[in-house]
Amino acid sequence: MVFSTEKPYQAAGFYNTMLKSDDTALIIEPLNGYRLKEKQPDNIGEFTVPVGKVEITRAGKDIDAGDPTVLLGKS
Repeated sequence: MVFSTEKPYQAAGFYNTMLKSDDTALIIEPLNGYRLKEKQPDNIGEFTVPVGKVEITRAGKDIDAGDPTVLLGKS
């Protein structure tokens, strides 16, 4: 499995989820995301992100498929 995160708490959740799993995974973290100031969950060591569930950040009618981390070095 390959995970691409947008926010630090998502990465922590993926790490916690995969540490409890026997599956192999690659978690890609954009370092620019760590500049964001965001509220962390109180249970950061136990916080998990469900695998296979899509997070809708902005609803719309169209879909784009791609890797947004590719654009990070271009800005």
